[in-house]
Amino acid sequence: LKTLKHPSILKFLAYIKNSDEKWVITERVVPLETLIDKLSPTEICAGLYSVIEALAFLNDRGSICHNNICQTSIFVASDGTWKVGGLEYMRRFADVTGTFLQRTKDLRFKGAISPEEQVSLLYVSFASSLKFNFQAGDKCSTFEYRIREEFLNPDPKLRPKFNSLLQDPLFSDDYVSILNFLKKVTIKTEMEKKIFFSTVSEKLYSLPETTVATRLVHPLLSRFVLMDQNACELVIPHLLTPCKGAPDEINPLLTEDIFRRYVVPEIFKIFHVRDAHIRMVLLRHFADYVHLMTKSTLTTLFPQLLLGLRDCNDDLVAMTLHAVADLVPLMGGDIVIGAKRNRIFTEGTP
Repeated sequence: LKTLKHPSILKFLAYIKNSDEKWVITERVVPLETLIDKLSPTEICAGLYSVIEALAFLNDRGSICHNNICQTSIFVASDGTWKVGGLEYMRRFADVTGTFLQRTKDLRFKGAISPEEQVSLLYVSFASSLKFNFQAGDKCSTFEYRIREEFLNPDPKLRPKFNSLLQDPLFSDDYVSILNFLKKVTIKTEMEKKIFFSTVSEKLYSLPETTVATRLVHPLLSRFVLMDQNACELVIPHLLTPCKGAPDEINPLLTEDIFRRYVVPEIFKIFHVRDAHIRMVLLRHFADYVHLMTKSTLTTLFPQLLLGLRDCNDDLVAMTLHAVADLVPLMGGDIVIGAKRNRIFTEGTP
């Protein structure tokens, strides 16, 4: 676990041992079993995709087999990503002997045991052992058929590479394709990114609002997306502008309540990033969302905002001054400017 580095494999942090107990510390996750009934079909498809990526990495690139794929060996991170864990029975192909399989057989999940348990080269079935109940129509039936006929072929040598499952029609869903592109945005070409960001907005509108908010807001506001000019022009304005009071040229993705709950916390964290371009992206839309922040949040954010006034970038300074002005009606002039103020102007209206 310590040496395996993959975004879909549970991340190892530390190992602690004392006289009585041993502890393995990982990234913060929750068991999939506790969430599976609350997930939508699209989220389950995306999760399966992550599991396949992890197993393909282990099998096809590392010559390693997991040997115990089931719901209890899968966990979910805070951003919704499924992580493969439960690596107690993981072994390199050369070490999967008949003795090992027989000794651990009663301890492993029965649905994860392949037909040729006595063969040293073990490819495990995961589709049948996960036993997810969700409707995906013919795509799901085709997927299950491929698992049964191709990946559980009695002759292991005739089984296709595990990563070929990533091209299955089951994963042609818009949500899965968007999520996977954003995860790999750093290795995409400029043309690929231009095409993606010019078409992704329509796909986002077709998805449930809560799915966009809970699963896609974080990757859409990642550093590499915010640094992309096409994203800043074609997607970010619609994401950083909540529905109420939006300009005519903006078609907001999220309502104010959803925006307040999911986008505002992300914006708060991004304001601590010391990058001029990213800060100006946030400031460009500041007036559209600042009213959704609580006074407590604004008070904490205010010192970070004021840093922009001390920068040598004149554009950043100008945008920061506009943002400071937007805070006056919300926080009060005494807090924004300072309490030591005098009346300079008189009211001349009758």
